[in-house]
Amino acid sequence: SGGGGSYGGASDNPNVNPGDGNANLHSTIQEPCPDKVDIAAMSIFPMTKDVTRDQNGNVVSQSACVVSGAAVPITKEYGGQCLPVYDFNNKTGMESYRLVATVNGTTSEIQSCQSDPTKTFPLTETYITCSVRQDFINNVAVQQKRLVYTDNQTGQEVEARGSQDSTLTYPHFLDAPGCEPIIDPVQNVWVVQKQVSYTNASGQIVEEAPCAPTADQVYAQYAQHVATDFATQ
Repeated sequence: SGGGGSYGGASDNPNVNPGDGNANLHSTIQEPCPDKVDIAAMSIFPMTKDVTRDQNGNVVSQSACVVSGAAVPITKEYGGQCLPVYDFNNKTGMESYRLVATVNGTTSEIQSCQSDPTKTFPLTETYITCSVRQDFINNVAVQQKRLVYTDNQTGQEVEARGSQDSTLTYPHFLDAPGCEPIIDPVQNVWVVQKQVSYTNASGQIVEEAPCAPTADQVYAQYAQHVATDFATQ
């Protein structure tokens, strides 16, 4: 437990203090003290003290602060400004909360956001909406993934981490469909063109680079093409 700010005070109760001499010139009233914030008890206790003043308003004596009135409960407020804490290595998350109390209709923060190890949830890998990154150095297509979880209150999917490379890769290969050979008149050959492709998880062939010349040559086709041209002249 510990001390806290003032979240409300007791009402004043003037009380003439009888005594000898100038008794009618002294008065005792209840004045508010800072409220006692007890985190262990999850409560705020209103505190007051008795203050005796003379006819000029000077304090003659005052008592120690004591609990006065009903305790105000401290509650945990999850979500909102308190964001979850993620452990990406273990694919888990923890909810966070702050401690608040409502006094006289006003809600005040008693303790700032902190994670709650008793409220954890799993993070799930998904490839949905993630792209495939082309690694032309290692000749593979790298499938990217992201981490998501389901919000317990809304039932909606929430993204914990955006797309990053996964360990799933698809090997590159050269594919010729749709690529026309080009003629190299200097070497008197046709040069075959191909494009970089890969087969994705669904078995579809995906083309990832434009057609480009290869080392393959088709001399016979070019010779036949030239012979045909001369024959028609």
